[in-house]
Amino acid sequence: NGDKEERIQHILDRCWDVLEHLPASLLKVQLLVYCYGEVFDEELAREAQAIIGTWQDRELSEEEREVMERLKDVQENPYPWSEVE
Repeated sequence: NGDKEERIQHILDRCWDVLEHLPASLLKVQLLVYCYGEVFDEELAREAQAIIGTWQDRELSEEEREVMERLKDVQENPYPWSEVE
């Protein structure tokens, strides 16, 4: 579909409007991580990591572990669909 970038931008615009109003939560981390995966703005990753840092000292849910792994994957391999020569 030729409008994929337009749709992604529309979703990102909606996320920016919502993120500032969300409390530190799993949902906020998920949005931060997925937005970071699109724009690679380090501030998004830092904010996600700060919230994740508050999760220490307790058992994590499956969703929390998944979003932590997703953030790690995106940071280690920011271009998973590109071939690096």
